[in-house]
Amino acid sequence: MSKHGLSIIRNYERVKANGTTEKLKDPKIGDLVKVTLTLSLPDKAMRYLAIDDPLPSSFQAVNTDFESQAGRVKDKNSWRISHREVRLDRVLFFIDNPLRSGNLIMTYHARVTHKGENFIPSTKVEEMYDPSSFALGATQNLRVR
Repeated sequence: MSKHGLSIIRNYERVKANGTTEKLKDPKIGDLVKVTLTLSLPDKAMRYLAIDDPLPSSFQAVNTDFESQAGRVKDKNSWRISHREVRLDRVLFFIDNPLRSGNLIMTYHARVTHKGENFIPSTKVEEMYDPSSFALGATQNLRVR
């Protein structure tokens, strides 16, 4: 669902031992997952955006700012991202003065920590101070065996 031209898409990929990625099918405990959020921006001036991406309950976000968690991966994001919060159950991005029209790609990593059936809520992007300008990504179901 989008309003005022905003849209957001979430994609999960398994990070293989050599650092390459493949589509995440049949996730297993211990898998490292690259999460990619693709934000499409409208042709209108916006001041501040907030992106809230909740994680499935079987995942835990990896904070690559810490050497002990980063391992072989490092998140590379646009300098336009003014702040990122890595929480236990979600990752938040805050963007100041985004470009008019175009795409902005954000990535982060998560680890599969336990088995179960997961409902993954929608990713949400909204223009701060104007909550009528927002977009919701698709909900998903995910099974970890």
